[in-house]
Amino acid sequence: MPRQIKKPLTHFACKAAQPKAAIYRLYAGNGLYLEIKPHGSKLW
Repeated sequence: MPRQIKKPLTHFACKAAQPKAAIYRLYAGNGLYLEIKPHGSKLW
């Protein structure tokens, strides 16, 4: 089964990510993700 190709994470999507009550991740592909913490910090 072929792998599904995802759109890469854009600069705009990273800047627009807002903090939520729990930690969440935006995946960029190839094991890379942006983690957004409840207090607003963003970590790769």
